[in-house]
Amino acid sequence: MPEIESLAAPIVRTETLGGFTMRASVCFLDDVQVWESHITIEHPDSAVQPFTVPCGPECYRKSSDAAVQVGWATARQWLDGGRIPWKLRVP
Repeated sequence: MPEIESLAAPIVRTETLGGFTMRASVCFLDDVQVWESHITIEHPDSAVQPFTVPCGPECYRKSSDAAVQVGWATARQWLDGGRIPWKLRVP
């Protein structure tokens, strides 16, 4: 199986909402020629692990800006819905 190459980008957007910090980055997927967003939401309690927003192929876009926008909208739905399955950090 051939190795899949991708171009990783640094954090491209950060926002704090009610104590929660959301961070977005994007990655170019060479095999399908689209951008994929990676969004994390950090809890204000440092004992809690950041939550990675599930954003699969429905979030893939041809431009990096569009991928961040759709990923960000998905993250806001998770945060606004209040149903994030927070997990404690393991010491």
